[in-house]
Amino acid sequence: MDIEHAIVPRVRSISLRSIGVFQELDVVLSPEKNFIRGENGIGKSTLLWSAAHAGNPLWKPMHHRCADAYSKGAIAVEFLPAGPAPRSRFMLPAWAKTNGVSMSDSALLQLEYWLSATPPDHALLFDDDILASLDFQKRDSALAMIAGAECQILAVVPQNLTREELPLKGITGLMLRVVQADGGGATLETEPFGPERTK
Repeated sequence: MDIEHAIVPRVRSISLRSIGVFQELDVVLSPEKNFIRGENGIGKSTLLWSAAHAGNPLWKPMHHRCADAYSKGAIAVEFLPAGPAPRSRFMLPAWAKTNGVSMSDSALLQLEYWLSATPPDHALLFDDDILASLDFQKRDSALAMIAGAECQILAVVPQNLTREELPLKGITGLMLRVVQADGGGATLETEPFGPERTK
Protein backbone atom coordinates (compact mmCIF):
# COMPACT_ATOMS: atom_id res chain seq x y z
CA MET A 1 0.00 0.00 0.00
CA ASP A 2 1.44 3.37 -1.03
CA ILE A 3 -0.54 6.27 0.39
CA GLU A 4 -1.03 9.40 -1.66
CA HIS A 5 0.18 12.42 0.24
CA ALA A 6 1.69 15.85 -0.30
CA ILE A 7 3.87 18.19 1.75
CA VAL A 8 3.32 21.91 1.13
CA PRO A 9 3.95 25.13 3.09
CA ARG A 10 1.37 25.75 5.81
CA VAL A 11 -1.95 26.69 4.25
CA ARG A 12 -3.80 29.77 5.49
CA SER A 13 -6.78 29.65 3.12
CA ILE A 14 -8.24 27.89 0.10
CA SER A 15 -10.61 29.41 -2.48
CA LEU A 16 -12.30 27.42 -5.23
CA ARG A 17 -14.40 28.81 -8.10
CA SER A 18 -16.47 26.51 -10.29
CA ILE A 19 -14.39 23.42 -9.69
CA GLY A 20 -16.11 20.08 -9.37
CA VAL A 21 -19.20 20.47 -7.16
CA PHE A 22 -18.01 23.78 -5.69
CA GLN A 23 -19.39 26.93 -7.27
CA GLU A 24 -17.77 29.23 -4.72
CA LEU A 25 -15.81 28.20 -1.64
CA ASP A 26 -13.58 30.20 0.69
CA VAL A 27 -12.16 28.68 3.87
CA VAL A 28 -9.52 29.80 6.38
CA LEU A 29 -7.83 26.75 7.89
CA SER A 30 -6.70 26.06 11.44
CA PRO A 31 -2.92 26.34 11.86
CA GLU A 32 -3.12 22.96 13.60
CA LYS A 33 -5.22 20.02 12.37
CA ASN A 34 -7.90 20.19 9.66
CA PHE A 35 -10.12 17.22 8.83
CA ILE A 36 -12.48 17.04 5.85
CA ARG A 37 -15.64 14.95 6.15
CA GLY A 38 -18.60 14.24 3.88
CA GLU A 39 -20.35 11.67 1.77
CA ASN A 40 -18.51 9.86 -1.04
CA GLY A 41 -18.20 11.71 -4.33
CA ILE A 42 -19.04 15.12 -2.88
CA GLY A 43 -15.71 16.90 -3.43
CA LYS A 44 -13.62 16.20 -0.31
CA SER A 45 -10.59 15.08 -2.28
CA THR A 46 -10.93 17.99 -4.72
CA LEU A 47 -10.63 20.40 -1.79
CA LEU A 48 -7.64 18.49 -0.39
CA TRP A 49 -5.65 18.04 -3.57
CA SER A 50 -6.24 21.58 -4.82
CA ALA A 51 -3.87 22.72 -2.05
CA ALA A 52 -1.36 20.04 -3.02
CA HIS A 53 -1.32 21.13 -6.63
CA ALA A 54 -1.10 24.83 -5.77
CA GLY A 55 1.88 24.08 -3.52
CA ASN A 56 3.65 22.05 -6.18
CA PRO A 57 2.38 22.37 -9.77
CA LEU A 58 4.52 19.36 -10.76
CA TRP A 59 2.64 17.12 -8.33
CA LYS A 60 0.44 14.65 -10.20
CA PRO A 61 -2.91 14.41 -8.39
CA MET A 62 -5.36 11.56 -8.70
CA HIS A 63 -7.94 14.22 -9.51
CA HIS A 64 -6.54 15.66 -12.73
CA ARG A 65 -9.21 18.34 -12.81
CA CYS A 66 -7.28 20.09 -10.02
CA ALA A 67 -4.37 20.70 -12.40
CA ASP A 68 -6.69 22.02 -15.11
CA ALA A 69 -8.60 24.25 -12.70
CA TYR A 70 -5.40 25.64 -11.19
CA SER A 71 -4.12 26.61 -14.64
CA LYS A 72 -7.38 28.52 -15.25
CA GLY A 73 -7.18 30.40 -11.95
CA ALA A 74 -10.14 28.60 -10.38
CA ILE A 75 -8.02 27.57 -7.37
CA ALA A 76 -6.35 30.12 -5.10
CA VAL A 77 -4.38 28.96 -2.05
CA GLU A 78 -2.69 31.30 0.41
CA PHE A 79 0.44 29.73 1.88
CA LEU A 80 2.42 30.98 4.88
CA PRO A 81 6.17 31.61 4.51
CA ALA A 82 8.17 28.40 4.77
CA GLY A 83 11.57 26.93 4.08
CA PRO A 84 12.20 24.38 1.33
CA ALA A 85 10.02 21.29 1.25
CA PRO A 86 11.75 18.02 2.13
CA ARG A 87 12.70 15.62 -0.63
CA SER A 88 12.25 12.16 0.74
CA ARG A 89 10.67 8.87 -0.15
CA PHE A 90 9.13 6.24 2.07
CA MET A 91 10.82 2.86 1.93
CA LEU A 92 9.38 -0.10 3.81
CA PRO A 93 11.89 -1.14 6.50
CA ALA A 94 13.90 -4.30 5.79
CA TRP A 95 12.35 -6.12 8.77
CA ALA A 96 8.89 -5.39 7.39
CA LYS A 97 9.82 -6.69 3.95
CA THR A 98 11.26 -9.85 5.46
CA ASN A 99 8.36 -10.58 7.79
CA GLY A 100 5.60 -9.13 5.65
CA VAL A 101 3.28 -6.49 7.05
CA SER A 102 -0.46 -6.06 6.96
CA MET A 103 -2.09 -3.13 5.18
CA SER A 104 -2.83 -1.65 8.61
CA ASP A 105 0.83 -1.90 9.69
CA SER A 106 2.02 -0.43 6.39
CA ALA A 107 -0.36 2.54 6.69
CA LEU A 108 0.78 3.26 10.24
CA LEU A 109 4.46 3.06 9.26
CA GLN A 110 3.88 5.47 6.38
CA LEU A 111 1.96 7.95 8.52
CA GLU A 112 4.72 7.89 11.13
CA TYR A 113 7.34 8.45 8.43
CA TRP A 114 5.57 11.35 6.71
CA LEU A 115 4.76 13.08 9.99
CA SER A 116 8.44 12.89 10.96
CA ALA A 117 9.53 14.11 7.50
CA THR A 118 7.21 17.15 7.43
CA PRO A 119 8.86 20.31 8.84
CA PRO A 120 6.89 22.39 11.38
CA ASP A 121 6.45 25.23 8.85
CA HIS A 122 4.78 22.85 6.38
CA ALA A 123 1.50 20.95 6.09
CA LEU A 124 1.03 17.23 5.52
CA LEU A 125 -1.93 16.41 3.26
CA PHE A 126 -3.39 12.93 2.91
CA ASP A 127 -6.64 11.24 1.89
CA ASP A 128 -8.81 8.92 3.97
CA ASP A 129 -7.18 5.72 2.69
CA ILE A 130 -4.54 5.82 5.42
CA LEU A 131 -6.92 6.10 8.40
CA ALA A 132 -9.56 3.87 6.81
CA SER A 133 -7.09 0.99 6.45
CA LEU A 134 -6.11 1.00 10.14
CA ASP A 135 -7.65 -1.37 12.66
CA PHE A 136 -9.02 0.38 15.75
CA GLN A 137 -5.93 -0.22 17.90
CA LYS A 138 -3.62 1.19 15.25
CA ARG A 139 -6.04 4.06 14.65
CA ASP A 140 -5.52 5.07 18.28
CA SER A 141 -1.76 5.08 17.64
CA ALA A 142 -2.24 7.12 14.45
CA LEU A 143 -4.40 9.72 16.21
CA ALA A 144 -1.82 10.00 19.00
CA MET A 145 0.89 10.66 16.39
CA ILE A 146 -1.30 13.26 14.68
CA ALA A 147 -2.01 14.96 18.03
CA GLY A 148 1.73 15.26 18.69
CA ALA A 149 2.69 16.45 15.20
CA GLU A 150 4.25 19.91 14.96
CA CYS A 151 3.23 20.36 11.32
CA GLN A 152 -0.19 21.46 10.08
CA ILE A 153 -2.48 18.63 8.93
CA LEU A 154 -5.09 18.72 6.17
CA ALA A 155 -6.68 15.31 5.69
CA VAL A 156 -9.84 13.61 4.52
CA VAL A 157 -11.12 11.33 7.28
CA PRO A 158 -13.22 8.16 6.93
CA GLN A 159 -16.92 8.29 7.76
CA ASN A 160 -16.53 5.98 10.75
CA LEU A 161 -14.11 8.33 12.50
CA THR A 162 -16.37 10.38 14.74
CA ARG A 163 -15.86 14.04 15.45
CA GLU A 164 -15.96 13.25 19.18
CA GLU A 165 -12.92 10.93 18.94
CA LEU A 166 -10.58 13.76 17.98
CA PRO A 167 -10.72 15.95 21.13
CA LEU A 168 -10.53 12.81 23.27
CA LYS A 169 -7.18 12.04 21.60
CA GLY A 170 -5.92 15.57 22.37
CA ILE A 171 -6.32 16.85 18.80
CA THR A 172 -7.24 20.51 18.27
CA GLY A 173 -8.28 22.03 14.98
CA LEU A 174 -11.06 22.53 12.48
CA MET A 175 -13.63 20.11 11.08
CA LEU A 176 -14.60 20.90 7.48
CA ARG A 177 -17.81 19.16 6.47
CA VAL A 178 -18.69 19.11 2.78
CA VAL A 179 -22.48 18.94 2.36
CA GLN A 180 -24.75 18.62 -0.65
CA ALA A 181 -26.40 21.94 -1.47
CA ASP A 182 -29.66 22.61 -3.26
CA GLY A 183 -29.15 22.30 -6.99
CA GLY A 184 -26.50 19.56 -6.73
CA GLY A 185 -23.53 21.69 -5.71
CA ALA A 186 -21.69 21.52 -2.40
CA THR A 187 -21.12 23.87 0.49
CA LEU A 188 -18.72 23.75 3.40
CA GLU A 189 -19.60 23.85 7.10
CA THR A 190 -16.75 24.44 9.56
CA GLU A 191 -16.58 23.77 13.28
CA PRO A 192 -13.57 24.14 15.58
CA PHE A 193 -12.84 21.29 17.98
CA GLY A 194 -10.38 20.58 20.74
CA PRO A 195 -10.00 19.11 24.22
CA GLU A 196 -10.99 22.39 25.89
CA ARG A 197 -14.38 22.26 24.15
CA THR A 198 -15.27 18.91 25.71
CA LYS A 199 -15.26 20.28 29.27
